[in-house]
Amino acid sequence: MKHTALYLILLLASLTVTSCINDLSVDQNAEKDVLVMNGYVAADSTNNTIKIFLTGNQHPIDIKDAIVTINVNGELKETAKTLANTIFTPKGETKEPTNTYLIKTPVKVGDVVRIDAQTADGKYHAWVEETVPQPMEAIEKVDTSTVANPFSSDYKGYPKLTRFNITIKDRPNENNFYQLVVDESLTYYVYSPQQDIFYTYPTRTLTGYAGRNDVVLTDGNPTSGSEDDDAIVPYTQGVENRYGVFDDVRFANSSYTMTVYNNASYYVAIPNYTIDAYIRYRSINETAFHYFKALNLYKSDNYDDKLSGSMKFPSNVHDGTGIIVFSSETNKVIRLSNARLDEVKKQDGNYYGRANSVGVLPKGK
Repeated sequence: MKHTALYLILLLASLTVTSCINDLSVDQNAEKDVLVMNGYVAADSTNNTIKIFLTGNQHPIDIKDAIVTINVNGELKETAKTLANTIFTPKGETKEPTNTYLIKTPVKVGDVVRIDAQTADGKYHAWVEETVPQPMEAIEKVDTSTVANPFSSDYKGYPKLTRFNITIKDRPNENNFYQLVVDESLTYYVYSPQQDIFYTYPTRTLTGYAGRNDVVLTDGNPTSGSEDDDAIVPYTQGVENRYGVFDDVRFANSSYTMTVYNNASYYVAIPNYTIDAYIRYRSINETAFHYFKALNLYKSDNYDDKLSGSMKFPSNVHDGTGIIVFSSETNKVIRLSNARLDEVKKQDGNYYGRANSVGVLPKGK
């Protein structure tokens, strides 16, 4: 049933996302006592994590004392340690282990990585082995503009949106699987007339975009986002690409300009903000690509488990279930706007008192 699958999905979603594809049911009434490995392993990172637990009737059983080993190119590199939560009690602080394991080994693109997890009693043992994918060839160019909102259902209440035209270059002579992430870092400036200094609020991060009219992101089925438009699109084709995954079938060995939108223009219009956009293209393993495609359908309005049956998800975990995403990244940072300090200086100075960072003078001032 759909609700019994949610904890598997949420655990992966909470992690900061070519084995054979096994269609493994996440219906926990059918699959009990199966060791699950969920996680994300990014190239060059020393802060990768995976979660280990056993499936149950309705709820997962956290495994907090698993033995998790990481082998790279056939060589044992690390036994991962569990992360701990700090618990405050009347008697003081204590540390309680979790089912999240930190991997500090920085794997490289092209490395063959094997992760084994077993329970302390040796009863359950699961493993995954993947080659860390090569990164996208290049982000060649990013152009931005402010345009009228082209969607009926996305970013309602925002008549203007920022459009990103991102030209990317595929890695040649390979079957590649990608994931697009767009983050924005917003720094807010205020002015203290008493001290004649600018203050900044802690940086705020926004994530997300709409890409439902891009041919590649929609797998050849762009829509306007209106209910009338989406209603005529076939069942499996009108699914929103929530996880931003796509392959290179439509632009293999060449370049392509991808178009996405978000509401950055709303913040650009406010003089207090300096805004940087982080464009990230992740190369991911094939099983993860198919997993996210299935997850897009599962979380869409089109999916009804009563009509379609329990959703089955690809897994790259042997002798267990779950998904370990392996990735490498190509990224580009662009400045969308600088705080207009002359305008900020004319604002009511009382606002600076709400800033809780150290007073700074912006560069160039």
